[in-house]
Amino acid sequence: MENQVHSFYKYMNAQRAIEFLESGDYYFVEPIEWADPYEKRFYTADYSSLRYTPKQCFCTCLTHKISSEAAWKMYRNNNGGLADRTIRFEFNRKTLFKALEDNISIEKIYFGNVNYEYTTKEISELHHLRNPEYDKYFSQIDDEKFLHLLLIKRKAFNYESEMRLFILPEHREEIYLDDADLRVFHRFKLQFSKEQLESMIKSISIDPSCSDIECDMIKTKIQALFPNIQCSQNGLYRKRPRLII
Repeated sequence: MENQVHSFYKYMNAQRAIEFLESGDYYFVEPIEWADPYEKRFYTADYSSLRYTPKQCFCTCLTHKISSEAAWKMYRNNNGGLADRTIRFEFNRKTLFKALEDNISIEKIYFGNVNYEYTTKEISELHHLRNPEYDKYFSQIDDEKFLHLLLIKRKAFNYESEMRLFILPEHREEIYLDDADLRVFHRFKLQFSKEQLESMIKSISIDPSCSDIECDMIKTKIQALFPNIQCSQNGLYRKRPRLII
Protein backbone atom coordinates (compact mmCIF):
# COMPACT_ATOMS: atom_id res chain seq x y z
CA MET A 1 0.00 0.00 0.00
CA GLU A 2 3.01 2.33 0.14
CA ASN A 3 6.57 2.98 -0.98
CA GLN A 4 9.47 1.81 1.14
CA VAL A 5 10.63 4.27 3.80
CA HIS A 6 12.96 3.65 6.72
CA SER A 7 11.64 6.17 9.27
CA PHE A 8 8.18 7.30 10.33
CA TYR A 9 7.50 10.44 12.35
CA LYS A 10 4.82 10.75 15.01
CA TYR A 11 3.82 14.03 16.67
CA MET A 12 2.26 14.17 20.16
CA ASN A 13 1.70 16.91 22.69
CA ALA A 14 4.40 16.82 25.37
CA GLN A 15 2.16 15.46 28.12
CA ARG A 16 1.01 12.50 26.01
CA ALA A 17 4.57 11.90 24.81
CA ILE A 18 5.96 11.68 28.36
CA GLU A 19 3.11 9.35 29.38
CA PHE A 20 3.94 7.14 26.40
CA LEU A 21 7.61 6.96 27.38
CA GLU A 22 6.76 6.25 31.03
CA SER A 23 4.13 3.56 30.45
CA GLY A 24 4.77 2.22 26.95
CA ASP A 25 1.03 2.62 26.28
CA TYR A 26 0.26 3.51 22.67
CA TYR A 27 -3.31 4.06 21.49
CA PHE A 28 -4.71 3.25 18.06
CA VAL A 29 -7.99 5.08 17.41
CA GLU A 30 -11.07 3.70 15.71
CA PRO A 31 -11.88 5.91 12.68
CA ILE A 32 -15.33 6.64 14.09
CA GLU A 33 -13.51 9.13 16.37
CA TRP A 34 -12.01 11.12 13.49
CA ALA A 35 -13.30 14.67 13.61
CA ASP A 36 -13.59 15.27 9.85
CA PRO A 37 -16.89 13.74 8.60
CA TYR A 38 -15.32 13.14 5.19
CA GLU A 39 -12.54 11.06 6.72
CA LYS A 40 -14.93 8.67 8.46
CA ARG A 41 -17.56 8.82 5.71
CA PHE A 42 -16.75 5.34 4.41
CA TYR A 43 -16.11 3.86 7.85
CA THR A 44 -19.66 4.54 9.02
CA ALA A 45 -21.32 3.68 5.68
CA ASP A 46 -23.83 0.84 5.17
CA TYR A 47 -22.44 -1.80 2.78
CA SER A 48 -25.26 -4.32 3.12
CA SER A 49 -26.26 -3.96 -0.56
CA LEU A 50 -22.72 -5.11 -1.46
CA ARG A 51 -22.99 -8.08 0.93
CA TYR A 52 -20.06 -6.80 2.93
CA THR A 53 -20.03 -6.17 6.66
CA PRO A 54 -16.96 -4.24 7.82
CA LYS A 55 -15.55 -4.84 11.26
CA GLN A 56 -13.69 -2.53 13.59
CA CYS A 57 -10.16 -1.47 12.78
CA PHE A 58 -7.86 0.93 14.60
CA CYS A 59 -5.45 3.50 13.23
CA THR A 60 -2.53 5.73 14.09
CA CYS A 61 -1.43 8.62 11.88
CA LEU A 62 2.23 9.10 10.96
CA THR A 63 4.20 11.04 8.37
CA HIS A 64 7.35 10.48 6.34
CA LYS A 65 8.17 14.22 6.28
CA ILE A 66 11.10 15.00 8.54
CA SER A 67 9.95 18.59 9.05
CA SER A 68 6.48 20.13 8.99
CA GLU A 69 5.57 23.43 10.62
CA ALA A 70 1.87 22.52 10.34
CA ALA A 71 2.40 19.34 12.36
CA TRP A 72 4.23 21.16 15.17
CA LYS A 73 1.23 23.47 15.51
CA MET A 74 -1.49 20.88 14.92
CA TYR A 75 -0.68 18.72 17.93
CA ARG A 76 -0.53 21.52 20.49
CA ASN A 77 -3.57 21.67 22.76
CA ASN A 78 -3.18 25.44 23.13
CA ASN A 79 -4.40 25.31 26.71
CA GLY A 80 -1.22 26.94 27.96
CA GLY A 81 1.66 25.45 29.87
CA LEU A 82 4.58 23.19 29.15
CA ALA A 83 2.46 20.08 28.58
CA ASP A 84 0.98 21.59 25.43
CA ARG A 85 4.28 21.74 23.58
CA THR A 86 4.81 19.20 20.79
CA ILE A 87 7.20 16.26 20.67
CA ARG A 88 8.19 14.42 17.50
CA PHE A 89 9.23 10.78 17.59
CA GLU A 90 11.29 9.23 14.81
CA PHE A 91 10.36 5.55 14.62
CA ASN A 92 12.43 2.88 12.94
CA ARG A 93 10.13 1.19 10.44
CA LYS A 94 11.63 -2.30 10.78
CA THR A 95 11.62 -2.50 14.56
CA LEU A 96 8.18 -0.87 14.86
CA PHE A 97 6.65 -3.45 12.52
CA LYS A 98 8.51 -6.25 14.33
CA ALA A 99 6.99 -5.14 17.66
CA LEU A 100 3.52 -5.09 16.08
CA GLU A 101 3.98 -8.49 14.42
CA ASP A 102 5.05 -10.03 17.74
CA ASN A 103 1.85 -8.87 19.45
CA ILE A 104 -0.51 -11.84 19.67
CA SER A 105 -3.61 -9.63 19.89
CA ILE A 106 -3.09 -8.32 16.31
CA GLU A 107 -4.29 -10.38 13.34
CA LYS A 108 -3.25 -8.11 10.45
CA ILE A 109 -1.37 -4.86 9.84
CA TYR A 110 -2.00 -2.50 6.92
CA PHE A 111 -0.05 0.61 6.07
CA GLY A 112 -0.55 3.25 3.39
CA ASN A 113 -0.09 6.83 2.27
CA VAL A 114 -3.16 9.02 2.63
CA ASN A 115 -4.83 9.72 -0.71
CA TYR A 116 -5.37 13.45 -1.22
CA GLU A 117 -6.52 13.08 -4.82
CA TYR A 118 -10.20 14.01 -4.39
CA THR A 119 -12.15 17.18 -3.68
CA THR A 120 -15.14 17.32 -1.33
CA LYS A 121 -17.54 16.97 -4.27
CA GLU A 122 -15.63 14.04 -5.74
CA ILE A 123 -15.64 12.18 -2.42
CA SER A 124 -19.38 12.81 -2.09
CA GLU A 125 -19.97 11.14 -5.46
CA LEU A 126 -17.43 8.33 -5.27
CA HIS A 127 -20.00 5.69 -4.29
CA HIS A 128 -22.32 6.35 -7.25
CA LEU A 129 -22.52 3.46 -9.71
CA ARG A 130 -21.93 5.79 -12.65
CA ASN A 131 -18.70 7.09 -11.12
CA PRO A 132 -15.66 5.91 -13.15
CA GLU A 133 -13.84 5.18 -9.84
CA TYR A 134 -16.66 3.01 -8.45
CA ASP A 135 -15.24 -0.39 -9.39
CA LYS A 136 -11.83 0.50 -7.98
CA TYR A 137 -13.25 0.79 -4.47
CA PHE A 138 -16.61 -0.99 -4.35
CA SER A 139 -16.57 -3.90 -6.82
CA GLN A 140 -16.09 -7.13 -4.82
CA ILE A 141 -15.25 -5.09 -1.78
CA ASP A 142 -13.18 -6.76 0.93
CA ASP A 143 -11.16 -5.63 3.96
CA GLU A 144 -8.29 -4.31 1.86
CA LYS A 145 -10.54 -2.19 -0.38
CA PHE A 146 -12.35 -0.96 2.72
CA LEU A 147 -9.05 0.22 4.21
CA HIS A 148 -8.15 1.95 0.95
CA LEU A 149 -11.34 3.97 1.38
CA LEU A 150 -10.10 4.97 4.83
CA LEU A 151 -6.96 6.43 3.26
CA ILE A 152 -9.01 9.04 1.38
CA LYS A 153 -8.75 12.60 2.67
CA ARG A 154 -9.77 15.82 0.96
CA LYS A 155 -7.33 17.54 -1.37
CA ALA A 156 -7.26 20.63 0.87
CA PHE A 157 -5.30 18.68 3.50
CA ASN A 158 -2.51 17.63 1.16
CA TYR A 159 0.06 19.67 3.12
CA GLU A 160 -0.12 17.10 5.96
CA SER A 161 1.64 14.32 3.99
CA GLU A 162 0.01 11.82 6.31
CA MET A 163 0.43 8.06 6.44
CA ARG A 164 -1.90 5.67 8.25
CA LEU A 165 -1.08 2.46 10.05
CA PHE A 166 -4.10 0.22 10.61
CA ILE A 167 -4.26 -2.77 12.90
CA LEU A 168 -6.94 -5.43 12.81
CA PRO A 169 -7.17 -7.09 16.24
CA GLU A 170 -7.64 -10.83 16.44
CA HIS A 171 -11.08 -10.32 18.00
CA ARG A 172 -13.13 -7.61 16.27
CA GLU A 173 -16.72 -6.52 16.50
CA GLU A 174 -18.92 -5.16 13.76
CA ILE A 175 -18.88 -1.35 13.61
CA TYR A 176 -21.46 0.09 15.99
CA LEU A 177 -22.56 3.70 15.82
CA ASP A 178 -24.62 3.80 19.02
CA ASP A 179 -22.47 4.95 21.96
CA ALA A 180 -24.95 3.31 24.33
CA ASP A 181 -24.08 -0.11 22.97
CA LEU A 182 -21.78 -1.83 25.44
CA ARG A 183 -19.84 -3.50 22.62
CA VAL A 184 -18.61 -0.18 21.30
CA PHE A 185 -14.99 0.77 21.98
CA HIS A 186 -13.08 3.37 20.06
CA ARG A 187 -9.46 2.86 21.11
CA PHE A 188 -7.11 -0.09 21.09
CA LYS A 189 -4.17 0.01 23.48
CA LEU A 190 -0.84 -1.63 22.82
CA GLN A 191 1.86 -1.72 25.45
CA PHE A 192 5.47 -1.65 24.35
CA SER A 193 8.27 -2.74 26.68
CA LYS A 194 11.17 -0.45 27.53
CA GLU A 195 13.40 -2.60 25.32
CA GLN A 196 10.99 -2.27 22.40
CA LEU A 197 10.82 1.51 22.83
CA GLU A 198 14.61 1.75 22.85
CA SER A 199 14.83 -0.19 19.58
CA MET A 200 11.86 1.57 17.91
CA ILE A 201 12.66 5.20 18.70
CA LYS A 202 15.57 6.54 16.66
CA SER A 203 15.35 10.12 17.93
CA ILE A 204 13.12 12.58 19.78
CA SER A 205 12.70 16.22 18.76
CA ILE A 206 11.33 18.97 20.97
CA ASP A 207 9.00 21.74 19.80
CA PRO A 208 11.00 24.47 17.98
CA SER A 209 8.87 27.14 19.66
CA CYS A 210 9.99 26.14 23.18
CA SER A 211 12.06 28.59 25.18
CA ASP A 212 15.46 27.41 26.39
CA ILE A 213 14.03 26.76 29.87
CA GLU A 214 11.07 24.77 28.50
CA CYS A 215 13.36 22.76 26.25
CA ASP A 216 15.73 21.94 29.12
CA MET A 217 12.86 20.79 31.34
CA ILE A 218 11.40 18.48 28.69
CA LYS A 219 14.81 17.16 27.64
CA THR A 220 15.78 16.43 31.25
CA LYS A 221 12.60 14.41 31.77
CA ILE A 222 13.05 12.42 28.56
CA GLN A 223 16.72 11.69 29.18
CA ALA A 224 15.96 10.48 32.70
CA LEU A 225 13.70 7.86 31.11
CA PHE A 226 15.78 7.03 28.02
CA PRO A 227 19.31 8.41 28.28
CA ASN A 228 20.49 6.55 25.17
CA ILE A 229 17.94 7.99 22.76
CA GLN A 230 19.03 11.15 20.95
CA CYS A 231 16.92 14.10 22.12
CA SER A 232 17.26 17.70 20.94
CA GLN A 233 15.23 20.76 20.04
CA ASN A 234 14.11 21.02 16.45
CA GLY A 235 15.93 23.85 14.67
CA LEU A 236 13.04 25.16 12.55
CA TYR A 237 13.09 28.58 14.23
CA ARG A 238 16.77 28.67 15.20
CA LYS A 239 18.29 32.12 14.84
CA ARG A 240 20.89 32.57 12.12
CA PRO A 241 23.79 35.04 11.90
CA ARG A 242 22.96 38.34 10.28
CA LEU A 243 23.23 38.13 6.52
CA ILE A 244 25.98 40.26 5.04
CA ILE A 245 25.65 40.86 1.30
